[in-house]
Amino acid sequence: MSPAQLDLFENPLARARRLKAQRKFSEAKRILEHLLELQPENNAAKASLADLHYRTGKLRKALVLAGEILARDPDDPRALIVAGNVMLKKKKPEQALEHFELALKVAETDYLWLRVAACRLELKQPEAALDAIERAGRLSSEPSPETLRLQLEAARLMDDIEEAEKLFTVALEMAPEDPRRFASFVISLAGKFKSVEAARLSAVARQREGQNENPDLLLFEARNLLRARKLDEAAEVLGHLENLQLEQRQQKELARLLR
Repeated sequence: MSPAQLDLFENPLARARRLKAQRKFSEAKRILEHLLELQPENNAAKASLADLHYRTGKLRKALVLAGEILARDPDDPRALIVAGNVMLKKKKPEQALEHFELALKVAETDYLWLRVAACRLELKQPEAALDAIERAGRLSSEPSPETLRLQLEAARLMDDIEEAEKLFTVALEMAPEDPRRFASFVISLAGKFKSVEAARLSAVARQREGQNENPDLLLFEARNLLRARKLDEAAEVLGHLENLQLEQRQQKELARLLR
């Protein structure tokens, strides 16, 4: 049976969820909006569309739809999660935490505990964040990249550099091999550290096979070394970059750093 034929038998909500996972947001949006035209009171479809708006950066639309659901059912966990995610994105961790904790009373999941941990970290409460991460771990068989990212951030806030380095090394095992995605993964983890430590973690990451001359990581290291006034070390990294074949965006960044 072809994919098109399979679509005829697939639940529209399941199809929209699959398309969102594939980042085919326009297709998923069409399906959900059509479903809501037929079934305006379908809270599951409305929550899925609210989540889609959140993922695509349309935070106000996401919050409006979540609010419509919560006005009818204040305990709807899907709407509470979307509202919490929007509040966290808007840097309102106290409000986000309220929504996630309400959702936990309805349906306890590892995802929700990790969201609570993210709120605690934004509130500079690393011990409470680690407690939430531990509770998430009871509901999951193995740590996810998000779990490790949150643990790493907690270690950073607690100035536990030794633990941060251990977690960083474990996280690298989950990093994608593609150089650009690898660099993005590493920078998302190392970017919150002080400049010298961020550059050092990036250098550790480049020890992975095939990543030694990763230009995005070298640029990241040069930026941080310059910020830290480590001029000799920065000059060495910049000199190495001048000998690499760079994409246009990387050439522009290098030229800016060399000024």
